[in-house]
Amino acid sequence: MSLLVPVAFLLFFSSSTIFGMGSDEVERSELCSKEVPPDPCTLPELKLDERFGACGEKIELGVTKDKPETVKFPDVGEDEQYVLVMVDPDVPSYNNPVTQLWKHWVVAGISGEALSAGTLDGFPLTSYMGPTPPPGKVHRYNFYLFKQTTEKIIGGDGSSRAYFNLADFMEKNNLCTPEAGFQFKTETLNK
Repeated sequence: MSLLVPVAFLLFFSSSTIFGMGSDEVERSELCSKEVPPDPCTLPELKLDERFGACGEKIELGVTKDKPETVKFPDVGEDEQYVLVMVDPDVPSYNNPVTQLWKHWVVAGISGEALSAGTLDGFPLTSYMGPTPPPGKVHRYNFYLFKQTTEKIIGGDGSSRAYFNLADFMEKNNLCTPEAGFQFKTETLNK
């Protein structure tokens, strides 16, 4: 029985050394969840300029044609970098989201200092595309703010907006659960 404890310790220590996982890597992999809540309003709130209202509110479509002038999150590491992703999970409709997710905007390399001041100093990987829901259909537009852990972000380019796989994007770029989120809803009115 006394031999089992040292052998178990040796096996654990050896396996983490053999597979090249130092204690920092083991700790990060254990703490890093790749889950994204379907409702970004359950996350700490990302603040957009006042025309976008509060998280989860329905706003007029015309307000959304231009990107937010202010994107603010004060609870950041000023020396950290962040990635902002905006998606529509309701394409073509809330009840039939077969094209989800539709990528509307991806900005990488945003400094914590800029975020705490309410500005975006990063570089757009996908330029902002305002919402264009079909007439009579309310769509949700979700924003997620991730802490950037790699120098280069891949897979967020503007080549294809349809069928954006957020989980795959997170995996490729070693992004954990979002730091903050925001959502607004809007619709194109029937004429």
